[in-house]
Amino acid sequence: MGMCFAADGKLRGVVLLRSSNGQVDVYHVYGSVQNNTFSATHGSGHKITGRFLSGDDVEVKIRLGNGMRFTTVARRSRDVPLTDDCAPLPETSTHQQN
Repeated sequence: MGMCFAADGKLRGVVLLRSSNGQVDVYHVYGSVQNNTFSATHGSGHKITGRFLSGDDVEVKIRLGNGMRFTTVARRSRDVPLTDDCAPLPETSTHQQN
């Protein structure tokens, strides 16, 4: 996941979801960040919410458009190179991005 945050609280990012068969689906999301929480959505109905925990840990909750939900804790990496649309670069796509 790669996310970019603007000073006015706007968020944009790219989420890469790998299915059990190894296929990777790419979702461009848009939302906002306020204090230590963020929320972003995709046009298909997927919703991502999260909160920044102590240190660089981030709790992320993902609700897919079909209703499936899961929660994970990710590690935030700062100043990682991203593409212009905030996607992780191929060589860093296995790491969590900020």
